[in-house]
Amino acid sequence: MLKRHEIRLGAFAFDPASRDLRDADGKHVDLRNKSSDVLACLAVRPGEIIGKSEIMDAVWPDVTVSDESLVQCIADIRRAIGDKDQALLKTHVGKGYSLIADPPGFGPRKTTLAIVAAACLIVIAAGAIWSLAHPDPVANEIPRIAVLAFDDLSSGEDRGWLGDGIAEGVITELAGYREFQVLSRNSSFSFRDQPTDVTEIAERLNADFIVEGSKQKSGDRLRVTVQLVNGRDGGHIWADEYDADLGELFDVQSRIVRSIATRLGRDLAWSPPRTGNRQKVNALHYYFQGNEAFKKSTPQDYRRALDAYEAAIAADPGSPFGYVGMANLIWSDAVQGWVFGDVPQDELIRRGIDYAEMAISIDPTYYAAHIARGDMHYLAGEHAEAIIRYQSAAELNPSSSTAMAVANDPLLYTDRTDEAIEMMERAIEINPVTPGWYFNNLSRAYWDAGRCEEGEQTIRKRAKLQEWDLRALIVNLVCQEKLEEARDVARQLMEANPDFTVDAHAERIRNVMKNQDYYERWLGALEAAGLPKQ
Repeated sequence: MLKRHEIRLGAFAFDPASRDLRDADGKHVDLRNKSSDVLACLAVRPGEIIGKSEIMDAVWPDVTVSDESLVQCIADIRRAIGDKDQALLKTHVGKGYSLIADPPGFGPRKTTLAIVAAACLIVIAAGAIWSLAHPDPVANEIPRIAVLAFDDLSSGEDRGWLGDGIAEGVITELAGYREFQVLSRNSSFSFRDQPTDVTEIAERLNADFIVEGSKQKSGDRLRVTVQLVNGRDGGHIWADEYDADLGELFDVQSRIVRSIATRLGRDLAWSPPRTGNRQKVNALHYYFQGNEAFKKSTPQDYRRALDAYEAAIAADPGSPFGYVGMANLIWSDAVQGWVFGDVPQDELIRRGIDYAEMAISIDPTYYAAHIARGDMHYLAGEHAEAIIRYQSAAELNPSSSTAMAVANDPLLYTDRTDEAIEMMERAIEINPVTPGWYFNNLSRAYWDAGRCEEGEQTIRKRAKLQEWDLRALIVNLVCQEKLEEARDVARQLMEANPDFTVDAHAERIRNVMKNQDYYERWLGALEAAGLPKQ
């Protein structure tokens, strides 16, 4: 028996006034807000074709959205009511949509339609009143979202780094939409294993919303639990659980991104879902294992990283992950010499280029592949080409503060100092738990621009100054004619490295800088502070 305002949609009942959709057993069926609005407005005139523009004007009165937003809602409704054959919700090409529904359970048709129409208006009006009474909690002009590292609840051999893979995949995909500002994983992952309250994390990151979750792997099955939290008051906005085959991991990531966007009331442009299979997931797993070893930066760990990256390539030669890892390892080991010390530099660079180019050919949209190729350009002294790659990476993943930060030096060495400053300031904005080397980069950019007081203030933000930080501080002090202070810092540098000479330093940086003016000014400032020339 239908209630007074309900309409029948096959085995389902829908109340436009409350937007309550129930199945044949009377159980509530979830339907996102905008989809409910679309269904309510179609229910006003069942059987009639209602144009797309009319529906969109009613559901999105103050927002300009694409047709895809309506298409997503229609698909959402059909999934909810099991209308695979479009028998209940029909599409009329070039005209609009019509809803085939049984009339409400009382009264003549005219009275019913009037009541349903009134109910639809009440729903929309109530939504407007609610919005006025409960202002949008977003404090920033563009919502800032932090995706925390996912907890790994797996046991035994199933425990690994796929939780990081899921979280990073959500970050990368979500950051591709300009409707949000997604914070760098370097910042959001820094709270891993810390018993920190969500609102405290949000405050430290100036994040409006926090995404947290967990992953549990058991054999070939994967369970991912995700929740979206209001960073301002800790209120839970949305939570869901996904049970899937391991090979469906990339699809799960895309579903999470779409759900987050929906719950925040943003209508995203259409983007193809991520694709993958079990082999690609295995490759990603090995890639993250390699990254964990690589970050420890010891000869033994570099060799473990090498094994993991090679295992990633073997697991799925058609995935970019292992090739990116190998290129990154070669770039770093060109200086360290821990793994490839017996390989000539030219040959090592060629190998790194081959790996990076292979990654790009496999997936031109994978931002990390472009960073890897940019690193090899930089290693070869090809600054203009490196900049193009780093900028491409930042466009593909606007949450990658790393892509922005590594562009600093090639921009400086090609006399594009203002761009370097802009990139570093953006990198720090989206990575509030800022790595110390970001401050070093920005301080040198300020120095090159003649903003030496700002350069000094920036480098002093580092918790502990390393030798290369002391050099950056020296040149900024000399620029301000603070020669006594510069000499004091030079003495600290000599205590840290008694063998330092300006000539030896000049030889090390000559092939990297390839900017004679910058090079001479830099060395001149070090000499002016009293550092030994030979």
